[in-house]
Amino acid sequence: MGGSEWIGVTFYMFTVIYANIFLTRFQGSLVTLLVVLSYSALVLLEYTGWIPHRSLFSATGEPHRSLGYALTTILAGALGMYAVVALTVRSFADVFVHKNRMLARRERQLSRLSRRLLTAEDEERRRIARTLHDDLIQTLAAIKLRLTPHKERLGFDVYGEVCDIIDRSIEQTRSLAYSVRPPLLDDLGLVPSLERLAESVAAESGIAVEVEANLVERPHVGVESLLFFVAREAMQNVVRHADADRVNLDLRAEGKTLRLAVQDDGVGCHPNDSQGLGLRGIRERVEVSGGTFSIRQAPGGGTIVTAEVPFDADSSRDRR
Repeated sequence: MGGSEWIGVTFYMFTVIYANIFLTRFQGSLVTLLVVLSYSALVLLEYTGWIPHRSLFSATGEPHRSLGYALTTILAGALGMYAVVALTVRSFADVFVHKNRMLARRERQLSRLSRRLLTAEDEERRRIARTLHDDLIQTLAAIKLRLTPHKERLGFDVYGEVCDIIDRSIEQTRSLAYSVRPPLLDDLGLVPSLERLAESVAAESGIAVEVEANLVERPHVGVESLLFFVAREAMQNVVRHADADRVNLDLRAEGKTLRLAVQDDGVGCHPNDSQGLGLRGIRERVEVSGGTFSIRQAPGGGTIVTAEVPFDADSSRDRR
């Protein structure tokens, strides 16, 4: 084609491109339709003879040997078309970079909000556990103490029955407080809490549970809470589904990372098996804290649940 033809095609093409990048969907579609109709109309009008077909220049002989054709090709093609193509590509890149930055900023905001919610949840757990342990249990114990001077009037059978009910209530309240958040976690730290959890699981299920730990100093309180709930959820999963005889809880400090591995000798799991809400919730909490969570089959049979969390995940992130 002559210079005017392909210059017009280029103009129409980039008009459509920019319209669909920077305008709304409706506006871009409208511009595209107008361009298609106008260009089609121009071609048909030239075809029917309603308007004459004019080239940008007239050349004798071979067009590529014409100075006008060569200059038009350089100016409109090399400088014009390639520059517009480069600008279009750069516009696309800038749009994607801007959107990626917005997505990254939204992800950081969502991550900060999630950490705040988890911190608030942990504080609420601590408050409820303390209320159950310190207030309700003491109230029940005080009721039992006040009944002691009246046991003859109540009768020994009635008194014994009431005391049994109170004792069961105290034990149930203590178990509930421990399930919400064990007091040992605040008083003595993560390792004694894991040992108490192992003793409780062994007593209730008959599974032999061994705890190994090499912590030298206590991590951030949020990290302790997170790893304890990882261990508890993994142990509950073992009791319910694994049909295991032995479980090993291994807690290691590896540089600035804490690694908790819960391994059982049960029936194992398939990587594609669906996970319950508990394990999915634990995975989300670990990843929000900047850690990693994995469930895989053990080499000799059984399952290994692993969580790796930065040693001071909550405090370091809060400072940023």
